Amino acid sequence: MNKVTANNNYSSETALAHNMPQLDLAHVRALLAQIEEALGLHLPPTSPALVQRPVPTAAAAKSERLILPTDWPRIGGRDWQAHAPDIFDTAEFRAAWQPGGAQIAIYVSGCRGLSNLARTLHIPCFKVSTCGVDRVWKRMCELRRDAYGSVYHSEGRFHRDDGWGNWFPSHLNLYRQPSANSPVTCGERSLIVNLPAGMSPEAFERAFDIEIRKGAIDLWSMTDMGHNHCATIGVDPSILRRFTDYPGGSDVRRSPVKEIVAVNPLLAGSGADRILAIAEGVILRHMCREGQLAI
Repeated sequence: MNKVTANNNYSSETALAHNMPQLDLAHVRALLAQIEEALGLHLPPTSPALVQRPVPTAAAAKSERLILPTDWPRIGGRDWQAHAPDIFDTAEFRAAWQPGGAQIAIYVSGCRGLSNLARTLHIPCFKVSTCGVDRVWKRMCELRRDAYGSVYHSEGRFHRDDGWGNWFPSHLNLYRQPSANSPVTCGERSLIVNLPAGMSPEAFERAFDIEIRKGAIDLWSMTDMGHNHCATIGVDPSILRRFTDYPGGSDVRRSPVKEIVAVNPLLAGSGADRILAIAEGVILRHMCREGQLAI
């Protein structure tokens, strides 16, 4: 008999989740009442009693869009500030830049199941990660084969949703194109990062993932803001904490999904531009630490 081992340990990140800004439910209700009165909206009741409501895992095809006073999680964090966009055109950067020869791709991907989840939450959600420059489409095939993110845990058992087997790389709509001297360039549905001397792809991935993780919906679901948002729309916050089943001999390894974040890569001036700036910032901080640049 195959055994299933669940890796459902979020305790190491609970502190990060609770450090996110919080808003009490009474404040949420007051804001909703003001919005409803001002705009004539008919919003759903804000009772947090989830057990009295069905737990939707997929939105209806013509779901109503709600205006909610929710502060979504943000990649890079709330205190993140972009560097000056013309920094790569300065004489200081051009003199300090030494290409290392290695490259890595950043992709933003979605699927029908994730789209359904986003409509249910009324929050744009995509997977943001990295891979080899020539592996973006191969990575999509791997995500499809694994039905990445299709599993969640609720009411004492694991559930599997449909629609998580058609992953694709999203377009990236940039308001600001990268500078001609930027180490980051635009690829086919990806951003290509040219790494500086002394920085490995693994080092870039670690630093980039830390910034992207700050916008993760699974961490946000464990905050008061996340709980209040889910109570307002009547969903179980556990559907934000996704898992993927991977085969492992006689076992199935159930791994938490950590790369689904609140971001919209199709909204120019917002999602994709922020991802670009985060990637450029990782390079700049590395060069400053190595004494190659002073900014």
